[in-house]
Amino acid sequence: MRLNKKGIEELRVLVEKELKSVPVDTRIQLDKNLLELLLFDTVVYKKEPRKIVKLPVWSGPFLQKIDLSEISFEDVSWTLLADGVNSNLGQKVFDEDCWRDFITAYGKGNKRVDYSKTNIKVDFNKSFEMKVAKISKETVGIRIVNCAFSFVDLSAIDVADIEEVRGSDLSNSGLKIPKSLMRKKRTIFYYTNLANVNLGNIIINLKDIVSISGNGPVIGIGCNLSNTRISIYLEKGSLDEKELQVNFKAILLSGDLNGCYINGKRVLSEKERKELARKKLEEYEKYKQDILSTVSTSIQHQIGTIPK
Repeated sequence: MRLNKKGIEELRVLVEKELKSVPVDTRIQLDKNLLELLLFDTVVYKKEPRKIVKLPVWSGPFLQKIDLSEISFEDVSWTLLADGVNSNLGQKVFDEDCWRDFITAYGKGNKRVDYSKTNIKVDFNKSFEMKVAKISKETVGIRIVNCAFSFVDLSAIDVADIEEVRGSDLSNSGLKIPKSLMRKKRTIFYYTNLANVNLGNIIINLKDIVSISGNGPVIGIGCNLSNTRISIYLEKGSLDEKELQVNFKAILLSGDLNGCYINGKRVLSEKERKELARKKLEEYEKYKQDILSTVSTSIQHQIGTIPK
């Protein structure tokens, strides 16, 4: 006997409720088969021969309290729930009736997948997108849309085949971005949080991240690049347009460039700027007091030498 869709939904609600009483920083053990039933909806995209894709429909902060280290993420799609009816890949790969069923259930799209701070082990090269991209004659490459993997260990992930990461959070993931990725000469990351990911090998043009039409290599508009050590060069006159100046100021104030290097100069955080201003004020006050003390001593000395 198997649970129907409604039964699975009821179980998800129950487990999520029970997890509220589990202490923070604790990972409980649940049956692997049960977990996979809760985590994924399995959808048929080809009837003959039967092929399936796993949709990560159950996610959120509560998963931080479950041990997910043994769960397989092979055949999981990291784009379909976000793109929904607008998925070009889905339209090309799904059988007509399978695509109709998918649209009925998930066509609204825009769903966010959140595995932040979990202990999942994922290999994006075994994702649904990578497996079927050749069939659909699309550019072969890893695509991640509206997914959060903050504090998930992605240090061993091979990113050579990454084609697009949009609206996602990869901060503090240990993801390694090699300099060779620059050879693609196309934007890969859009509106994505890359804070504390080491991008020290990457060099980009500032205009590409402040202009709405920016399409430089690797990094595009809307990314949080704080503490990535990325090098950004600013060409003379490239920010002459008022709109670009406004966008640049807004990005600086947001902190998204803290710890980056613009023309070799490190961008300081607000805390660092305040601390630097405090030290400069202390130095100035000491300098001023030294002058006042010297002048006062000189005057007092001269007064003492005047005959009475």
